[in-house]
Amino acid sequence: MHRFMIHGRQGHPTRVLFNAQPSVRYRRSLRSSVNRSFRCVIGTAVSKVTSATTTLLTAAVIAMVTMVVTAAAIVALPLLVGASAFWTTGCSVDVPSTPHQKELNRERQLQSLIVKPDAAVPKSPKQVAHTVVVAMNREPRHLNPALKIGSWGYRVSMYTIYEPLIRRNPKTGVIEPWLASHWTISGDGRIYTFNIRKGVRWHDGRPLTAQDVWFSLSRVTDPRVPLGPFRMDVRDSLQRVDMPDPWTVRITLRTPNAFLLDHLTEYPIVSYTVFRKGMRPSSRGSRHPVGTGPFRFDSWKRADHIDLVRNESYWGRVPDIWTLRFRLIEDESKALIFLKRGEIDILPSMIAAHYPSQVSQRVRDHFQIVRFDAPGFAYILWNTRNRILSDFRVRRAMTILMDRKRLIKEVHHGLARLIVGPYWRPGGMGDPKLKPWPYDPIQARNLLDSAGWRDRNGDHIRDKDGVPMRIILLAPVQAPVLKAELAILSAKFAKSGIDLVYVPTDWPMMKRMLKRGRFMAAALQWAGRPAEDFSPLFHSAGRDNFGIITNLMLDQLLIRLRTTRKRARRGAISAKIEQILHSYQPVTFIHAPVVVALVHRRLKNVVLGPDWFDFGSMKVTAPKHEAIR
Repeated sequence: MHRFMIHGRQGHPTRVLFNAQPSVRYRRSLRSSVNRSFRCVIGTAVSKVTSATTTLLTAAVIAMVTMVVTAAAIVALPLLVGASAFWTTGCSVDVPSTPHQKELNRERQLQSLIVKPDAAVPKSPKQVAHTVVVAMNREPRHLNPALKIGSWGYRVSMYTIYEPLIRRNPKTGVIEPWLASHWTISGDGRIYTFNIRKGVRWHDGRPLTAQDVWFSLSRVTDPRVPLGPFRMDVRDSLQRVDMPDPWTVRITLRTPNAFLLDHLTEYPIVSYTVFRKGMRPSSRGSRHPVGTGPFRFDSWKRADHIDLVRNESYWGRVPDIWTLRFRLIEDESKALIFLKRGEIDILPSMIAAHYPSQVSQRVRDHFQIVRFDAPGFAYILWNTRNRILSDFRVRRAMTILMDRKRLIKEVHHGLARLIVGPYWRPGGMGDPKLKPWPYDPIQARNLLDSAGWRDRNGDHIRDKDGVPMRIILLAPVQAPVLKAELAILSAKFAKSGIDLVYVPTDWPMMKRMLKRGRFMAAALQWAGRPAEDFSPLFHSAGRDNFGIITNLMLDQLLIRLRTTRKRARRGAISAKIEQILHSYQPVTFIHAPVVVALVHRRLKNVVLGPDWFDFGSMKVTAPKHEAIR
């Protein structure tokens, strides 16, 4: 016997004894185990083969049955169709339609109203003649003006594809009903009730209802929707939006805001059906817009052009322009060349380098010059808490030292105008009797002397208490025209003992410095509107009051202006605001833009207003023009 020692479970040795020669009983049990294992393996194999055979036979039977049924159906189908036609002709049975069938019929009827362009059908000579091409110097990211959008995205889509509830008349400036047939305002000025115009349809054939208006206005308070600065004015005033019935929308404000109607003229109504799953710049509705306007979106060839076609089912007057094409030409010089070649009809805005030198008499014979004094202004913001700029006499001296007429003539070539305050004169706001501070270096030096700033050490720079009069001016690096202006201003300031240092800064960094108040002066631009609420800019608690302007009387006037609806009273209040700014000089208003556009003379009834061109009212009176020889 052989002995094997193994360790037990507790670590103690355990003795196990094995026989050196197996017994007869052990050999018999071993043979029986092998036989059972062999029979098990054979049985498993047989069962698997049987299962596979059954599966193959079943598949074959199913295939044969399918072939037979298909053949029978092919043979019997003509007989069934003939029998159906026979029985249908022979007798008529009215089967009541289900609600589901009624909904399908309604959808088919709506789809039949949609005018779908057929690319295979060539355009008629009239269609070609009534195609208007507009030069576009920057391609938009999307075409949804309800979101944060660039200027060209807004121009292409607003008032052409999309429309607002109410609209400012392009000629008179009076607010008129548009998608809303009429509206009422409660006595306390907090509740606005709009009745939706009936008979208006979206470009996909669906009718405009109060649900679309409710959805559009409700997006203003949605934190997931990126809003532009003008939409933020509506958001700050809005408390809730209700829909009492399918044709009425009620807006309730937290506090009265007389500028609400002006804001609503710029806010588009979008389709609930298109954007109910979400409204983002990348949404399909933002790239292929569906609106109610006089033009429908047709196509967008990236880096080339955007085409709009007239809406044949428009609820108003159908436009005379058949196709409105916005052609991308980023180079201003090339745009002028294409205009002279006869490839574009409208050059929306000329630059100072081309005006008026490139507007020859031949160009004037073919194109009309359309001039418009646009709202908005360029200005220099002073930090009123800075040691040098805290005295209003110093700020006024800075304004008087600026030869703004020279800037307009030499840098802008007449494409700018002098202003005295922020308000747009044609809108009935501001003080029309107030005159801008004239360029007067002698008076400016007297003001600086009276404020205690003199040249005490003979270095030609004024100083006070050992601090030199050095002004650090931040300016956006993307503004080359501003650089030319500041070069002229620096020379003028140096002659009066002021060291003006121009620091080009990228806009994100500049904005951070403005918000933190870490600046002395900043050159900025404000994109204005016809009727503007300047509380964000000049009120003590304004979100854009970076210069820390604090004036109790100014705050009270700004609040009164927000709660006053009568036009005459608003004009008087805005005049007082402008007088305070003119005397206090927390900012220096340099100039306001003047837009000069070239429009081909075959286009009539051309109106260029605060809302840009009114393409819906233009008339095409001649065929496509030839190149200028």
